[in-house]
Amino acid sequence: ACASVLILIASATMHLSSSSTTKTIAKGIDFSWIVVAFLPASIVVSFYSISWHSTGIEWMYRTPVILIFAHLTKVGFVASLGGKWVASCSSLKTLFALDNAQSMKQTLTALFPRLVISCVVIVGVSFAVSLSEVALTNQLSPPSTNQPIAVALLNAMHYQRPQTVTAALLIVILVAGCSGLVVAFANRKLVALLFIVCIGSCNSYEQNPIADAIQIGGAGRSDGRFTTPRAIATNNDVVVVIDKSGRLQKFNHDGVFLSSWELELSGTGYPTGVSIDSDGSIWIADTHQQRILVMNQDGKELFHFGSYGTEDGQFLYPTDIAFGKQGEVFVSEYGGNERINVFNRSGEFQYAFGHFGSDEEGFIRPQSIAISPTTGNLFITDAGNHRIVERTPKGDVVQIIASAGREIGELLYPYGIVFDSDNSIIVCEFGNNRLQRFSTNGEVIEVFGGAGDTNGLFKTPWAIEIVPNGFIVADTGNNRLQRLPDMMAF
Repeated sequence: ACASVLILIASATMHLSSSSTTKTIAKGIDFSWIVVAFLPASIVVSFYSISWHSTGIEWMYRTPVILIFAHLTKVGFVASLGGKWVASCSSLKTLFALDNAQSMKQTLTALFPRLVISCVVIVGVSFAVSLSEVALTNQLSPPSTNQPIAVALLNAMHYQRPQTVTAALLIVILVAGCSGLVVAFANRKLVALLFIVCIGSCNSYEQNPIADAIQIGGAGRSDGRFTTPRAIATNNDVVVVIDKSGRLQKFNHDGVFLSSWELELSGTGYPTGVSIDSDGSIWIADTHQQRILVMNQDGKELFHFGSYGTEDGQFLYPTDIAFGKQGEVFVSEYGGNERINVFNRSGEFQYAFGHFGSDEEGFIRPQSIAISPTTGNLFITDAGNHRIVERTPKGDVVQIIASAGREIGELLYPYGIVFDSDNSIIVCEFGNNRLQRFSTNGEVIEVFGGAGDTNGLFKTPWAIEIVPNGFIVADTGNNRLQRLPDMMAF
């Protein structure tokens, strides 16, 4: 908003200039702002990511500054056109023509009545547009455990929490209204004090990078690079990755690219889970086509099962697949069904358990499943309830691990989970940007990582899988994978 006000003043001053050249430049700037405002968010994100990573000031990428510039790209036209409106006042034109302001103070004094009105409009519009730019905010917000308002609201809607959304919107309306009143009626000292308080409230975040972490890939659509990688799976030979470009890519355990192929997509979304069975077949939770797709290692479809619906054997949004000790195929899903479906290896429905809710037997987005190598029980990341649930293959609840929070032993949107030994699990926290290891009895053992974009730190990590002598993490917000050393060695 502050940057928009500066653009407003500059635009008004240029449009009021007695120089025809300056006025022409001002019109060109207005047009340029309008053009860039209509650029897709993906292009804006790519531009700022590449430019800020290649100028020797990479540290700036980890601050809110880059996000402010990106939002300004989308809303700057409002301020620029607002300046044109301020300058359109006939009395101002006459004043500047007869007695051109000799200082910035004189200019602002002359423009003040219309500037106040424009500032109120610009602040409100900038705030509203910023809330709507979810894709841009999600990609460029600095790694942190405190989500931007736009992303937090999206998550609340995604996890079907209308009370949270309603309360947040009321707060947003209240803040916007108060801000407008402050801009309209407060004196300059009070406004300056408000800005100082707001800027001072931007705090840093703790970083505890994992030593010897190795980056695999980076942002991009070429082979070996990613656009929001989410679904990963491993076996003794390969690492399989599916991202939001709609490609399935294969790597060796050291992160060397092997091959890729395009998946048939619905146009409404991308897979969020993938697993590899003992025969090497790739099972894809084709989330937005409401099915499970099974392929061989060369990308040839073997079979698929499931369809849209809430009946037995149907899905709303399947998220992950796990294989039981007795030949079961467990499929988690969300979107209203919130359950674990059980099939045989041929895709024939057997039974299901779970329902939407926060009670002991309920789920809110069961995202991933890990099977205990000793008991065969399921350890399920109940993401929306911020907990891990252990259940028997028949669905009986054994225990609930953790609750919502940011402290050690608490969870915030746990997404990925993997057994790193017979007696311990590692949980990948989307919301807290870290990994936590728990014993199978639910006791926290250790915490790894934190928010950041350097090696060993994470931004909204989605999944974790085991490889020889280490782990692979889908560092989703940073558009990369990370290969981590064996946690047992820490």
